[in-house]
Amino acid sequence: MNPKDITTIRIENRTIFKVLVGITAFVALLNLAVLLRAQLTWIVAAFFLTLALNPAVELLQKYMPRHSRGLSLAAVMSGLLAVVVFLAVTFIPVLIEQSAILIETLPGTVQSVQDNNSAVGRLVDKYNLEGVVQNAADDIAKWLVNSAGSAVSIAQGVFNGFAAAATIFVTAIFMLLEGPRWNERIWRYHPDKTRQRNLQLASEMYQVVSSYFTGVLTIAAIAAACSIIAMTLVGLPYAVPLGILVGILGLIPYVGATIAAVIVVIVAFFTSTSAAIILAIYFFIYQQVENNILQPIIQGRTTSLSPLIVTIAILLGASAAGLFGALIAIPVAASLKVLAVHWFKHHRVEEPVKVASKKA
Repeated sequence: MNPKDITTIRIENRTIFKVLVGITAFVALLNLAVLLRAQLTWIVAAFFLTLALNPAVELLQKYMPRHSRGLSLAAVMSGLLAVVVFLAVTFIPVLIEQSAILIETLPGTVQSVQDNNSAVGRLVDKYNLEGVVQNAADDIAKWLVNSAGSAVSIAQGVFNGFAAAATIFVTAIFMLLEGPRWNERIWRYHPDKTRQRNLQLASEMYQVVSSYFTGVLTIAAIAAACSIIAMTLVGLPYAVPLGILVGILGLIPYVGATIAAVIVVIVAFFTSTSAAIILAIYFFIYQQVENNILQPIIQGRTTSLSPLIVTIAILLGASAAGLFGALIAIPVAASLKVLAVHWFKHHRVEEPVKVASKKA
């Protein structure tokens, strides 16, 4: 090889310095995010709550004097707070009472499973499931002991939960109040060349996320209310905590409702076989109604994501941030899809069409 053909690449010290500074800054920001992960989670939760409530605020703003956004925001937040207070006053005493009943009946339920004279006990003995039942009983006992904790731990947990909820609520209020002004300032200084295109992109992403969260919260509330009514009608003694559990698990896309139905039917089975069968039929019918009627009407539009993308998004979201991560996984994935479609639409390079010519 001729030495003259060798190309020498020279990297300036300034370039090396910039790379090192960039890596250091990235690592520092990553460590800062880990340290402030709780506060960042609150901010993200407030942001998504803002997206869910903003359509209602904008709708009421049209009917307020001078189209006041402050009055519209006050009306929406007052209504939301009234609903929360009503639910708390109505259901928390019942929730505590029925949860205590559920905890008291668990040891007897486990004992009945181990009893060979019962139908369930005979099934356990037939398929050699005694070890599984005993391990489950031990885990339940440990969970009950750990969940009881001390008065200080319980009080601290309640205070932390209240502080988090209050912080998210207040932050969402400021986001809803100042959001239009910040949005106007951002687009005012945006380059004119790409303003309209990026404005359309932001609008599409907002519509996807906002409609998704509004629909999910509405459907979860309907599922919880209907489940409490159904379990009360069949005489299940702890309908309220299980109904709230149905609503919470219903926030998890695609799999949450099924998990909730399985849990409720299993718990009902140890109380009454007929109640378990009726609830199993109810949940089957309700999920068909929810999937084919409620979701198309309430959601209004779909994220149009493939089942594979949805599954991967839920797994990653749940691994990163638990229930909250699973809840935001689909709108985040849908937003990324909108962004990708937008990018390919405006940045793809069309190859020139080659026309074959015949030689004369």
